[in-house]
Amino acid sequence: ATKRDVARVEACRNIVDAISGELIQFSFRNSPLRKKYDSLKYNLKKLEHTLYELSLVGPLRAFNLSAGDDEPHGENESSHS
Repeated sequence: ATKRDVARVEACRNIVDAISGELIQFSFRNSPLRKKYDSLKYNLKKLEHTLYELSLVGPLRAFNLSAGDDEPHGENESSHS
């Protein structure tokens, strides 16, 4: 879904983090807005997790799905002989 566009994922994370920072100033106890705020926090965690996963994969381990390949390129290519 991200097409490995780390910059855009970071931009989204920064926007959600800024909104969360502003909303934290309000008291949402037992309010209908509390669920919305909790959802925002959950989405922030998902964005941070996505960035973490992208940092682990790196550009050299891209999959070539168009060729029907299901293994990362650049790893143990000699073992397929």
